[in-house]
Amino acid sequence: SNLDYDTNNFYGGILATLPDYTPSAEVILDQKHDGANGRIFSLQPNGKLRLTINGTNYDSAVATGLTDGTKHFFSYSVTRETASVAGSILFGVDGVTLGTAVSITAGAPASISNASAQYIMGTSAIRSACIVSKFYSYNRALSAAEVLSLYQNGVADADKWRKKTALTSGTLTTGKKY
Repeated sequence: SNLDYDTNNFYGGILATLPDYTPSAEVILDQKHDGANGRIFSLQPNGKLRLTINGTNYDSAVATGLTDGTKHFFSYSVTRETASVAGSILFGVDGVTLGTAVSITAGAPASISNASAQYIMGTSAIRSACIVSKFYSYNRALSAAEVLSLYQNGVADADKWRKKTALTSGTLTTGKKY
């Protein structure tokens, strides 16, 4: 229930090794979807990444082009649309943006429910062959630089321990010990 994106920006990333990067059927990498509402991140038979938000599919502009059986970090960073401004999705592989941003048409965004179960590498009925090393989920969109840093260095200190505010606040006074 803590992965509640509502109508806000969000991010997901998974470090995994897949046996086939142009599979014969869709491979679900990450899912929190009830059949009509939520999100599904997947690898398509054509090698492209897909993010389904509620009932709408968004595919990466280009295929991953990866060697079967190798480990890679797959990600999506979503800036939600508003009534007057289009949103976007940045797909990434190994900390680098895959192709160009995919546009989300302007309009009132539908809420992404947190009521559904979270699945990694499959659904309640299907499991995918793979080795998963890490999974990340943020309730904000990450910039391209933050995605690269996450891939190279892991979670930034500012994002640890579920804190969204600075560990210190106020003004420090010279000469006082804290």
